[in-house]
Amino acid sequence: MRNTPAVRRRWLVSAICGLSVVAVGLLALYYIELTTVQRDYFLQRHGTLEDVIPQAQEITADDHILQNVSLVSSSGLTVDLRLMRPVDSGERAHPTLLLIGGQRTGKRAVDLLERPGDLAFAAIDYPYDGPQRMPGFWQMAGALLDVQRATIDTPPAVWLAVDWLIGQPWVDPQRIELVGISFGVPFAAAAGAIDTRISRIWLIQGGADNTSWAEHNLREKIASDFGRRTVAKLVLLFIYAESFDTLRWMREIAPRPIIVVSARDDERVRSGSALADVTPAETAEIIWTEGRHIRGSRRDELQTLFDIFRDRLQSAPP
Repeated sequence: MRNTPAVRRRWLVSAICGLSVVAVGLLALYYIELTTVQRDYFLQRHGTLEDVIPQAQEITADDHILQNVSLVSSSGLTVDLRLMRPVDSGERAHPTLLLIGGQRTGKRAVDLLERPGDLAFAAIDYPYDGPQRMPGFWQMAGALLDVQRATIDTPPAVWLAVDWLIGQPWVDPQRIELVGISFGVPFAAAAGAIDTRISRIWLIQGGADNTSWAEHNLREKIASDFGRRTVAKLVLLFIYAESFDTLRWMREIAPRPIIVVSARDDERVRSGSALADVTPAETAEIIWTEGRHIRGSRRDELQTLFDIFRDRLQSAPP
């Protein structure tokens, strides 16, 4: 057959069609992966606790001790943990709350709380290694892979923290409770559902639906309703949001207790779509508080939350 222009065009068209089919197939496989709950990955990434690295010395302040450690898994996952515990914690075991807060707050969440009293608190940093400031589109796009990895590494990071906590003499292993605050709510629901060592799960100021929650928080950056919803869906798809459906994980947590706390004037959650709005009373204890979304500068909201912690944990075990 002569290598005429027509033959070359047919070969080119065939090659393009073949590559297009392969590309569509790969995209379809990737979409399936992104929309599949990553339970197997979570379990594999957890690994076993291989090393504990103290970060600076313990600090004793008044009646409590502050401590920072890094935990290293056999899988390569590393988690930074900060804790606040009573000075007498070497003598007796205490109920312990493990916090997952906002992305920027991370392990510093324990610094926002009052003196622990008879309680111990610990908080983790999200396992995120990307840039902290992303002022432009390309910076944000470049950090997406780091965000994606941090998202699916967070439940294993929680379990690694539980591995360490459960072996400490000052921790009551029957009363380790997991607290997801704001951004941390979906991660706490997923991690708490799978790890039955966690006796109770707290879900504080979260949204019932990840898409509407994300869309609501984009309202100051994207004016168009369609644009906000499109961006929210695409970002959530890319970070495996199907693996963090809070309501679905809550059904799996049962019969262990769940406490859902929502604020009546929470500006970060659309009215009517707070987790407390849609959670059946038989699924969880529901608490409504006055005030706005929790922040480090809002001492009244923080004090209210601490009072709820203290009331529940100093009463009978869950």
